Amino acid sequence: MKNMKLFISTILVSLLFISFFPNVESQTESADDLVQQGNELSAQGNYEEAIAKYDEALEIEPQNVDALLNKAYALASLGRFEEEIVYYDKVLAIEPQNIDVLLSKGLALGDLERYEEAISSFDKVLEIEPQNVDALLNKAYTLAYLGRYDEEIVYYDKVLTIEPQNIDVLLSKAFAFSNLGKYEDVIASFDKVLEIEPQNIDALLNKAYTLASLGRYDEEISYYDKVLAINPQHIDALLSKGFVLSSLGKYEDAISSYDKVLAIDPQNLEAQDYKKTALDALEKLKPVDEQPKPVDEQPPKPVEEQPPKPVEEQPPKPVEEQPPKPVEEQPPKPVEEQPPKPVEQPENDGGGCLIATATFGSAMAPQVQELREIRDNVLLNTGSGAAFMVAFNQFYYTFSPTVADWERQSPMFKEAVKITITPLLSTLSILKHVDIDSDAEMLGYGIGVILLNLGFYFAGPGIVIWKVRKTVRNKSQ
Repeated sequence: MKNMKLFISTILVSLLFISFFPNVESQTESADDLVQQGNELSAQGNYEEAIAKYDEALEIEPQNVDALLNKAYALASLGRFEEEIVYYDKVLAIEPQNIDVLLSKGLALGDLERYEEAISSFDKVLEIEPQNVDALLNKAYTLAYLGRYDEEIVYYDKVLTIEPQNIDVLLSKAFAFSNLGKYEDVIASFDKVLEIEPQNIDALLNKAYTLASLGRYDEEISYYDKVLAINPQHIDALLSKGFVLSSLGKYEDAISSYDKVLAIDPQNLEAQDYKKTALDALEKLKPVDEQPKPVDEQPPKPVEEQPPKPVEEQPPKPVEEQPPKPVEEQPPKPVEEQPPKPVEQPENDGGGCLIATATFGSAMAPQVQELREIRDNVLLNTGSGAAFMVAFNQFYYTFSPTVADWERQSPMFKEAVKITITPLLSTLSILKHVDIDSDAEMLGYGIGVILLNLGFYFAGPGIVIWKVRKTVRNKSQ
């Protein structure tokens, strides 16, 4: 009886213990189940619901690394980068040498334009693993954002000692040299790409642009021809070839190049206007006796009746199917096993700036590239910006081919234009450093930029003129 009482007491105590102290292992499994549910929701794009599941898991197990990390990834997908970094820091408090988390934190800091902190994060990776290619490359890219191009190149070279035939890195190194104005080094980098992959269109085309910056126009044309041998309908190559031929006074060849563009894209504004400029220039070169005379100065000729010529039926020309335009790949950032970050710099098939191209000598010039990026990545991303570009282009192309032609003919006029448009480029660059997510924001920043330019071009000079006139008037009195 005594033993029975002891047995019953033991069972009751055990039940009380279980009720007050649940099994830890079952809780751990429950946290993992919640993380798995969060992962499934995240895979479906339901990031808010996924975050709620991760939060439930963290209530049970606050240091569950999978829950912390996957919550950070879900926050990244929602663009909540500040919060994302908080959760990377919580993981790093548990696993301070987790390379994947250090890399992800660096990328998140880069998204917030906190570049120095991003570099610090990549440096921690390199302290642990000095040859980590992802860290070396992302540090190089971050240095580029800071304009520290010499250091950027150093890190590309470190990658190339590990992967000497990495074409994307060789291309990025060439662009860094271009930003420094070291065009011979740019060409050397493109040549290394072409040794590995002789038909790499990016390398061929950008080498042509670089040769233009050096004034080596015949070689430039030869590289456009190499691109066109691979893809005869490459619009950028045809336009650029026509532009340089026109600059060399070879107007008929230039017109032929523009005609090829218009056969592919009849609405291409650049080709239309470049062709018009070349035709006008060609007309001016004709001898006076070949110029068309006014109708009222021509004596009437007797009408001679000609026998009707037989009509020759021409066989219909076959319709040539146009191959799709190749997408020019930009050197990609290292692909990591992380949720995708916002995609940057989408390519746009629109034309470039005729005046800026003529002013700075190349479509690859940093100033021209900056204008293209502002157009593609800022203005065309909103309805009001896109509408503005349509109206602006209709106005701009009425005079820009003529101005570009004058620049080619007069170096002095070209320098004057360069001085004139520099303030405009400076104010437009502001649009690259602000977040514009709506038509209202686009309108607000657009008006701000317009007011700045009014100040540069009218208010400032007006004040100076007024003060000078006032000073002269005071002296005369």
